[in-house]
Amino acid sequence: MAPCGATTWRIFAGGPAAGASLLGYRVQPGRVAAYVGETVADAEGRFELPAAEGGATRVFVTGGGCPLASFDVQPSAEELSLRCPEVPASLALQFEDKQGHPVAGRSVFARKDGVIIPNEVLIRHLGRFNLPAAADGGGRLFLVGLAPGSYDLFLVEATFPELVAQGSQQGFLTAATLSPFSTTELQITLETGP
Repeated sequence: MAPCGATTWRIFAGGPAAGASLLGYRVQPGRVAAYVGETVADAEGRFELPAAEGGATRVFVTGGGCPLASFDVQPSAEELSLRCPEVPASLALQFEDKQGHPVAGRSVFARKDGVIIPNEVLIRHLGRFNLPAAADGGGRLFLVGLAPGSYDLFLVEATFPELVAQGSQQGFLTAATLSPFSTTELQITLETGP
């Protein structure tokens, strides 16, 4: 039985997604989703998160056999089941300056099918793979284990998720459609210098 103000769900990735990390956010149209809590799924894939007041809870899931995915769910008195995409996709970015030299230390945030993935979710997800959330010394940034779909990528150093949520294209780098069981490779040329 869920405590007052919490909702119980189950997460599946083929079978129960035991050990999956789940982060909950309050959906706020035109604004960045607000954090409400996090948890880990038990051996049966069951988890509880605080229900977002006045609307849907956006649940981000990673691990337990799930690629990084999100679900918008309404509060319910009944236990709900969520199903992760069964196969992941990946993205390999190569940052370069106009002279073709690698640019290290750059980070991105992503919007998948219109849903902004909070930076802390992406950082935590990549950490499960022991991958940094910023480009390495060779300008490479690997975003692995993602749910297939359409992604827009924004340069963290050039914009804020709040601006993007309001429709701004500031910091927009590129768009890509990721297919299951594939790695999409993209080269991104950045303006650098003072």
